Order: sequence, then C-alpha cells, then structure tokens
Amino acid sequence: MITYYDNRPYPMPRLHPYVAANPQQHGYVDFKTCPESIEATLEDFSPYAHRRAIQTFYGLIRELNGPNSHLETSDCALRPPSRHQDANSALPVAIEGRLVLLYRHLPYNGMDQTAHWLCGKLMSILNAVDPAFPASEAVVGFTLNPVIQVALSKGEWVSDSDFSCAEDDPGHGQHLMLNFWAYGRDEDHAFESLDRLFRNLQVACGQLNQNIETGLAEAAEQKP
Repeated sequence: MITYYDNRPYPMPRLHPYVAANPQQHGYVDFKTCPESIEATLEDFSPYAHRRAIQTFYGLIRELNGPNSHLETSDCALRPPSRHQDANSALPVAIEGRLVLLYRHLPYNGMDQTAHWLCGKLMSILNAVDPAFPASEAVVGFTLNPVIQVALSKGEWVSDSDFSCAEDDPGHGQHLMLNFWAYGRDEDHAFESLDRLFRNLQVACGQLNQNIETGLAEAAEQKP
C-alpha cells in the first residue's frame, strides 16, 4: 500500500509518558501492563466499536503491546468520518487518525540510527504489503517526532504539567507517528478501507517485530 514521509518540523518535543490536555481525555496508559483497558481508554474509537475496522485496530494495539513485542504504543486518535478535499482521492468520505510507535527499550528511541531504521524499515515493509491497495482508498504518512522520555531524563518537573531539561539531556529521542487516511464512497466503504489499512499495518508490524528479533539475536551472537 501507499506510504510517504512527512518531514514537517515539530519544534516542541512531547513528553513520554504524556499528560492529558484536559480532564475529559485519558493521558498515557501503559497497555503492556493493562491490556484490559484498551477498549475503555481509546475514547475516539469506542463510538465505532461495532465496526470491524475498530476491532482490528484493538487487536493491533494488543499485539504491539503484548509480551512478544519489542515495540509499544504511546498515543492514538481517530476522527469521525467526514467529507474531505484531499487531492489524492476522489472518494468523498474520509476517516483519519494517528498511531504512535516506539521501541520498548527506551534508549533505542534516543539513537538516530535506530530511530530512522524503525521508520524506514516499517515504511519499506508496508509499501510491499497489499500493493493493489490504491492511494485513493488509503494512505499512511510517517513522521519521526521529537520526545523527552522522562524515565531517561535528568530534568525535573517545574509544575504539574511543565517538565524542564537541558538540550543535551539523555531523555531526548524520537517516536514514530503514523498518520492514516481511509477513503470511501460512503461511511461503510470508508470503514472497509480502514479495516484493510489496519490489517495491512498488523501484517507489517508483525514482520517488523520479527526483524527486530532477528537483529537482536544476531547481535547477541557476535558479542565476545
């Protein structure tokens, strides 16, 4: 399927774990330890839980945060189906959202080489999955976003919502944000496209995880 890299700058790094912007929203939830809270926590997705696409997404989140994964998720969002003016699709209805991925081993997110490998490898795998799926029905944009990983940082909280650290702080890193769009003739068709997109992403993330597993095993064998 079709992917692209979105190189728009994000000047302000986001905290990981992040704090909810308002009381009506959930902040970061660790689905590695609380997988049972996935459906209740993802408030953008719950109104459409009867749709197959959303159940597929819940399965993807469980796998990414499951015991056999080298990855985890930190954030996701979904906007309701709506009319759009995207140039790449003449289909009138669009559903868009995002998913943020990161290495479970947090120091890897702070290394340029491993962060860019994660982005490039997943793009390459997803490009090869379902090649008959056109951009007029779905597309995924990739962005490496700056973050401050509090668990690795030497910074400090200066208020309940404000964290301060130096420019060379070891907590600085990058997390991979996937922005996705699915299109359709109507709402039902758009959700069918979204389900296909999520199933493709599930396949690609499974292959990516296996690549990480293989790389770690080879690195371990090379150690003296």
